[in-house]
Amino acid sequence: MEVLTLQNRSADEVLPALRPLLEPGGVLTGVHDQIILRASSANRAQIKAALVALDKPVRQLLIYVSQHRQQNSQQRELAVGGHIDRGDSLQLDQPVSGHDGLNARIRSGNSRVDARLDEHQHNRGEQVSQIVRVADGGRAYIQAGVSLPMLLHQVYLSPSGAIISDSTVYRDIGSGFYATPHLHGQRVTLEISPQMDSPAANGAINVQRQYTTIATRLGEWTQLGGTDTQGNQQDRNLLGHASSNNSTQGSIWVKVEAVPQ
Repeated sequence: MEVLTLQNRSADEVLPALRPLLEPGGVLTGVHDQIILRASSANRAQIKAALVALDKPVRQLLIYVSQHRQQNSQQRELAVGGHIDRGDSLQLDQPVSGHDGLNARIRSGNSRVDARLDEHQHNRGEQVSQIVRVADGGRAYIQAGVSLPMLLHQVYLSPSGAIISDSTVYRDIGSGFYATPHLHGQRVTLEISPQMDSPAANGAINVQRQYTTIATRLGEWTQLGGTDTQGNQQDRNLLGHASSNNSTQGSIWVKVEAVPQ
């Protein structure tokens, strides 16, 4: 009987690959970093040779994830108002532009017509880059962000009437990912689930999430996916017109590198 000490792997990792090599009547068991082997000399030599190939250091990997989101919005509003007295002839003044828009006035005598054009643009870009180290075949998780306080209003019905309860709860808002890599030479299969959440107007939350499995080469940036949404709205009436255009583009990229041994 021999007791073999593992250097890099655990007994649970190597025993499934060694058991098919054990001769009938032999004993092969283990716990933690110890392997207990009872077999003939020839069979022990065969199993120990296989163990040398199996007891290799676990490769360490670095997973990089870059998430980007660009939001653009444009609002334009044209309004006309005023009054015209009978018999007046109208004259157009030079339009005046300012920080808030463009104003023009047509006037004559007591008559006046005002026109106003407002245009606002808002552009917002977000980019989050994160990196995590994980063993080949292991599961990694990383997240960074903030906890936002949110008011929770609850009403309970009881035999004596309604009971109102107000409390504060916290919701985690941030960016991160789960990932499980499996290395095959210079290629890696990666199960990954990135997310990118951020606060928006009126208590809303911008959400970007994905789950996928990809195969890629070590050291290469690979696009996991992207989003592109467009929206517009128009309101018209006799003396005015308002329009808004909104767009959101997002992309997610990943790269895996092997840590030098």
